[in-house]
Amino acid sequence: MQNRHKLILLITLILLSGFSLVSFLMYQVSKQSIHEAITVNELPLTTDSIYSEIQKDLIKSINISAMMATNTFLIDWLLQGEKDDQIVKKYLQEVKQNSHAFTSFFVSEATRNYYSASAETKKVQEAVPADAWYFHARTISEPYELNVDEDARLGNQLTIFVNYRVLDSSKRYLGMIGVGINYDSARKLLENYEVRFKRKVYFVSDTGKIVLASDVERPLGSNVKDTLGIAQINFNARDQATHSYAYDLKDTHHLVNVRYIPELNWYLFVEKNETEATENITNSLYRNLLLCLAVTGLVVALTNVALKRYHLEVESAAAIDKLTSLPNRKAFDIGMSVILQESERNKTDVGIILLDLDHFKSINDQYGHIAGDQVLKNVATTLKSTVRAADFISRWGGEEFLIVVRDCGTGNLLSLAESIRSAIELKGDMHNKLSINVTASLGVALRSYGEELEHLIGRADKALYQAKGAGRNQVVLAS
Repeated sequence: MQNRHKLILLITLILLSGFSLVSFLMYQVSKQSIHEAITVNELPLTTDSIYSEIQKDLIKSINISAMMATNTFLIDWLLQGEKDDQIVKKYLQEVKQNSHAFTSFFVSEATRNYYSASAETKKVQEAVPADAWYFHARTISEPYELNVDEDARLGNQLTIFVNYRVLDSSKRYLGMIGVGINYDSARKLLENYEVRFKRKVYFVSDTGKIVLASDVERPLGSNVKDTLGIAQINFNARDQATHSYAYDLKDTHHLVNVRYIPELNWYLFVEKNETEATENITNSLYRNLLLCLAVTGLVVALTNVALKRYHLEVESAAAIDKLTSLPNRKAFDIGMSVILQESERNKTDVGIILLDLDHFKSINDQYGHIAGDQVLKNVATTLKSTVRAADFISRWGGEEFLIVVRDCGTGNLLSLAESIRSAIELKGDMHNKLSINVTASLGVALRSYGEELEHLIGRADKALYQAKGAGRNQVVLAS
């Protein structure tokens, strides 16, 4: 029993260890594959795709502003003294309509007039904070700049302006022209990117300031250098290559691709939460472990049942005589203990019949051991058909058999013994068409109340020897 429990425990440990190891290895392989797919393929491809989209959207506005700044009609109109402002307003309205821009504008350096397709003409003043953008933009060395600002002329709506310098043929500064893109439209553009590519997308200036984002976790104006986790990223490279980074935040692992966009002088950030990406395989790991546990439990249960059955079969085989299929002396010891307890409790008699086949050695010598074995089998069959179902038959050893008779008196015990003797003698046996005479001597003893089993068997054995000494093939009652 103890060995069986040890074996079950060993099988359980082996199965759990094996299943768990395989599950963890599969999890790690899957996790590594997802990591490589994100860093090598998904994020770089997404960054390139978004950059292409930007070229079609934001950079389109820059190109329109560049064409406006080099328009000879506009420059001639300026040099002629800005006569009839309806001419330039009509031009700006046509640009707005054709380019689907939120607004289009022009500020003259000579008159400081602010011409717009969407509002009345006003003057910009250096002392007015809302006009500070112009006095900053007029000093830049680059052809243009992008500015995210609120314009009171447009209802204080947040707008991305393309401020493009207008120069005459001698490179003299004449003013600032461009188009405006509604920030909500640009933000929706980013939201569209995020839905399509399932990534966080935002734009960052070279100082780390977030200039365009749709995610509330990346609010406009905040600085990524002050953001936990992402602050450790060094994104100062101004080449157009895609650079990969990673950071950890609140038990989650994030992968980030950064690309510099020279047309905007911004950095494009494309970010993916790897922990979320691997959530499915993590859940699969838990499911696999639960399944492994269930399978292990089932296998262990079936193994335990099989071992119990095998143990019972082994015990049964150990207690049954293989030749005659009768219980052996080991089984007799177990069964007799129960019978004696029952006799003591119910105050009933128990008798035993000890049987020995006469001249059995001669049968083996004359007809061979195979014939002898057949005789023993036939005697066992005869005993089973002669005694009652409640009686207990066992092979005592060699050619000896012992029958325990329950609830009997001396007369019944002797009568049963004589029936057994007579049946064996009448049946005889056959071997190779030769008749074999088979007889038996029987010693009979009725148990006295409280008599020890060894003493009872001893009395039956003495009666058996008396039967043999008296000529065999007879029944003798022990005294």
